[in-house]
Amino acid sequence: MIEIAAGLVTKYLVRREVVNQDEKDVYKYGFEILFSTILGICIVLILGLTAGSLMTSLIFIAVFCSLRIKCGGYHADSYLSCNVVFTTVFLIVLMVEKFSEKVLISPPVLVMVYLLGFIVMHMYAPVENVNKPLDMEEKKKGRKESHILYALWSVIGFVLYTYNYSAMVALTATVLMVIILMLAGVAKERKFKYAEKGK
Repeated sequence: MIEIAAGLVTKYLVRREVVNQDEKDVYKYGFEILFSTILGICIVLILGLTAGSLMTSLIFIAVFCSLRIKCGGYHADSYLSCNVVFTTVFLIVLMVEKFSEKVLISPPVLVMVYLLGFIVMHMYAPVENVNKPLDMEEKKKGRKESHILYALWSVIGFVLYTYNYSAMVALTATVLMVIILMLAGVAKERKFKYAEKGK
């Protein structure tokens, strides 16, 4: 469905001479990513509204999307799988936020969580995608930007601890899910490289 919609839009732009024939595949791929992202965000917003947790939806979208862009991580093999993963991760964050009042997170635990995340971030960010390898300059830039962004969200998380506990839980849970997906991405890339060496 996403591929069909992206193809139709690209063909229209080619006919209108907005896009060159030689560039149509690039634009089609770009539209596929855009439509898939919009669909995923809409699903998360609808689920958040339905559960009465729009704030959690907005926090999740802001934190997850910004960190994923800079840090990389697990990539599904289809747009359907990608949105299933995206939605599932949000539902996990939503459930954690809903039950947060029953489990009080102390400041030392929060420090340990963010410290653990930073260690993983420092070791692996940005996680490469086999379809989009990075050169040394891109890796260096991505690592620096991911560290700054992670530090920013960590500071916001500690500030929210005092002013809005539920929002802090949603933010922290989202950060943890990004870290888990980073580790899953690393494992997937290593498995692929191992399989390639075995051929």
